[in-house]
Amino acid sequence: YARDLVISCAEMRGLQVEVDNTHPIKLSDAPLWEEAFITSSVSIIKPIEKIYIPTLSSDDSDNNPSRCVDGNSMHVLWSAKEYSENNDDSENDLQPKWKAIYREIMKAGY
Repeated sequence: YARDLVISCAEMRGLQVEVDNTHPIKLSDAPLWEEAFITSSVSIIKPIEKIYIPTLSSDDSDNNPSRCVDGNSMHVLWSAKEYSENNDDSENDLQPKWKAIYREIMKAGY
């Protein structure tokens, strides 16, 4: 329910929404991502600030070209753009799109 509500509201706001359940999200596309968020029935929409992935080695001595360096080695794949905390203008492009979507949903009374 929350996912459909967020997608519908984003489209009503004129945002481009791509829903492709047949292809996984590619980590190589991370530089193209403007924002990332998750949806849930409790909080509707929550922003993701950073995405971490395991640090990989390219040690192919054991024919395993990409294995984790160790169990705790992580690096940031993607970070969200920083917005001014003082900017609460819901029509302003300087605010996160997830926040505009959330406000639209709350205004509609869902």
